[in-house]
Amino acid sequence: MRNLVIWGGPVSRSDLKVDVPLDTEVVVFNQGVGGIGSNAFRDLALSYLDADDHILPGLLRSKGIQEEDFDRIVLAGFSAFHGMANEILKHDADRVIGLISLDACFSSKEALSKKGYEEFSRKAIRGEAVVVMTASLGGGQTFSTGEECVLATAEAAMSAENVDPVALQVEGIPEPEKAFKAGDLYVLDYAGKYSHQQHVWVLAQPILNAFLLPILEGKLPSSNALQPMGTSKSNGAWGIFLGIAAALATVGSIKLLSSGKE
Repeated sequence: MRNLVIWGGPVSRSDLKVDVPLDTEVVVFNQGVGGIGSNAFRDLALSYLDADDHILPGLLRSKGIQEEDFDRIVLAGFSAFHGMANEILKHDADRVIGLISLDACFSSKEALSKKGYEEFSRKAIRGEAVVVMTASLGGGQTFSTGEECVLATAEAAMSAENVDPVALQVEGIPEPEKAFKAGDLYVLDYAGKYSHQQHVWVLAQPILNAFLLPILEGKLPSSNALQPMGTSKSNGAWGIFLGIAAALATVGSIKLLSSGKE
């Protein structure tokens, strides 16, 4: 099995501080069209949209590699990477097995859920993919905070799949303000505990070790995604204990977990 990790956003290769397996290639996209903002990354992705409505083939050819040479493709990135990742998921979700969004979910205040992320999160809930989203209170005057985007996206996906979130107790990574899962959708909301930049400077390494490596090793998605996974740590890096808290009463209770934000 050959793996590909697309690592993106205002990052360098050295920010990916995990020892990926030998069968894994990493390609870095740290510059969009004319800048490093989310629109620049979005425009880069869309510049490779082909007549068959796909982005990945042309995007990967720009790095000298072929999409068909890889069995698993994982998107992982920070901050403005959401501009690229969201478009890839709109057009090539069937070729992607995982998304690790390190405070890389921002949206307009009028439409908080990101559609590409939302649809892919539904796949994760069904056990067909893996989505990990971290969040902070970072944001802008004209767009959402990371927390608002992540919680709205997760809530929309869970509502569409008619499932309730399950609370998580976290070990092996810095403790979030709140953490929950639904299938293989994992939300780690750090709120104000860590700044936006610390999601790549501090949180990236432990979270990528906890989630990216099991994806690359074929241990995620979990085989029984709608049930808690128990407390087994078959991989030493796998630091998330699941199934140790009762399911939250309703999907709407996420709003109660979000520091009072509606």
